[in-house]
Amino acid sequence: MTSGAPIPPGLAIPIAIVGMIVVAVHAQALAKAPGVPESRRRVRLANAVLMLLTIPLLTAGFSLISSAQQPRVWVMVWLVSFLLVGMILLLAVIDTLNTIRIGRERRRELRDSLSAYRADIINLARNNKAKHSASTTEPGDHGA
Repeated sequence: MTSGAPIPPGLAIPIAIVGMIVVAVHAQALAKAPGVPESRRRVRLANAVLMLLTIPLLTAGFSLISSAQQPRVWVMVWLVSFLLVGMILLLAVIDTLNTIRIGRERRRELRDSLSAYRADIINLARNNKAKHSASTTEPGDHGA
């Protein structure tokens, strides 16, 4: 390795390009996907943007920049990379908490609709029972 970097650029750059394409395609699909809650879409698109910024920096840090030849640039690249990875992790935690919140809301809505259906079924059963008992008794016959 002539650059003093741990991964040769011929290996790191194609992997980075593929990674960036995957992230960009996923972000594009997420942006157009119907039925995705807006809060989830915003967090995940922000995370995709951070990933698209992080991948080239990590590629540079691992394969293009030598700590021996360019120590200041190398340190700056790694500091920014660590900061971006930390932000990505923070957004992942926010996405997890948001998913929990959305799940609770959906369960509450489902519980409310099931309660309403249950009440409708009970009312229908009572009405059917009342109609059935009224139709089996003849006028003048009081059940005795």
